[in-house]
Amino acid sequence: MHPVSDYPELNYGVVRALALSLDARDPLTRHHSDRVARYTIALGIRLGCDKEPGRLENLIAAAFLHDVGIIGVPDGVIQKEGGFLAHEMQLMREHAVIGERLLHGAGMPLQAKWVRHHHERVDGQGYPDGLVGEAIPFESRLIAVVEALEAMTAARYDRPRTGSALDELESHKGTQFDPDITDALLDLIVSQELDDIAYDSTMTELIKESRLNDPEWVLSRSAARRRRLSSVMDVEVVDVATEP
Repeated sequence: MHPVSDYPELNYGVVRALALSLDARDPLTRHHSDRVARYTIALGIRLGCDKEPGRLENLIAAAFLHDVGIIGVPDGVIQKEGGFLAHEMQLMREHAVIGERLLHGAGMPLQAKWVRHHHERVDGQGYPDGLVGEAIPFESRLIAVVEALEAMTAARYDRPRTGSALDELESHKGTQFDPDITDALLDLIVSQELDDIAYDSTMTELIKESRLNDPEWVLSRSAARRRRLSSVMDVEVVDVATEP
């Protein structure tokens, strides 16, 4: 068992401030973060993260703030209506490194590391460092697959379908996603346990309180301006009013 010092007590005020900042900057990303954090709870428990003191709470915080680096992406990219150019997509991908820096500065080194690597792929084709397999932190691998599921199933994303979310997760298992973590997530989905986990903590209460924008407003806004997935790991913004 890890000693408690491996998973330190969180500064919940800092977590809340960062979440409110993200909500003020981009409510769509903040709404996405809610669901990623909720799915992370169920998957983290399934994989035993609740067995070590403080581990699950630290993991939930990282999932909740995994896209906090969006705060540092230029307005011209975040607010753009239309597809991203190559250099704009690169700026969007910088959010992982920006998030790491923000979290380090906020005194959250564990979350900083996990957030930096949440877009790595187990086959080494991810970013920002091209890590392979178990060189990617476990928590980053978990957040990666949960984030992809949320993006695949969210109403505010527009993407061509080649199969169900289950099919897509299965098809990317062992290349983009960790196979064992993906299998655990698939089991939760099939058993309908992903949204049915009884778990309350300071983080779960904080998630509910860290919103400036009403979720209904966020969803109504996304009906006019959606984000299209160019893959299961990247998005581009499209103005659906101009779509054929």
